[in-house]
Amino acid sequence: MSESSTRFLLTDRALRGALGRLRPGEVRYLTDHEGTRSGVTLTAKLQGRATGPRAYWLVRYSLDGRRRELSLGTYPELPLQHARERKRELARRYAAGERDLHAVVAAEEEARRRAREEAARERERQRLTFGALLEAYAEELESRGKSRWGNEVRAHLRRYLQCLAELPAHEVGPEELVDVIAKVRERGLRRTADIIRTMVHAAYQAALRAPYDHRAHPALRRFRLESNPAAALPAGEVTRRERVL
Repeated sequence: MSESSTRFLLTDRALRGALGRLRPGEVRYLTDHEGTRSGVTLTAKLQGRATGPRAYWLVRYSLDGRRRELSLGTYPELPLQHARERKRELARRYAAGERDLHAVVAAEEEARRRAREEAARERERQRLTFGALLEAYAEELESRGKSRWGNEVRAHLRRYLQCLAELPAHEVGPEELVDVIAKVRERGLRRTADIIRTMVHAAYQAALRAPYDHRAHPALRRFRLESNPAAALPAGEVTRRERVL
């Protein structure tokens, strides 16, 4: 395998031409002349292969007197202009005292990974709606042999709580519940209003306990709630039988 190295101001035309002339087994390093005094350089490693030539972007720098190489990606998937911009950013970090660019990139990748995970969790939280919470609670009641109350939860959701059904469960607060329950009471359905408050309180409590209760319905464990909005509402009058909720 033969190797050669050249330094000049890289262009797309020069890169494509060099790739076209590359023989199988040949390796060439083309270093971009831009910003070489920064101590951080951008180099294209061109490698001839039987299946066709490939080009890889490398950022070279020194750490504790030793040359280090950091891979940025492949060309043309990562265009020359983008590779230059990335190298400039790393050169600024290097000049500011962050000499271990591998550690810099690793920290950035970890931050992006955490951001992706947080975004995924937030998307999941948005899908875990108030309606889904009450449905999961109804399923838990059924699993405990309380099918009648499971059906009651669904019926109250359809009749009185449908306006909250599509809201993320963690975004439903006492204000939203008060509005719904007050309207039910204004219709003269005071006992129904009290049952709704008890039902919602029980559903949220079940979800709050679920991560730590091996007996809990699996669907409730997904919610990861932090508070119970119904806890701020005064408890109404419910019968002893209704307390099974």
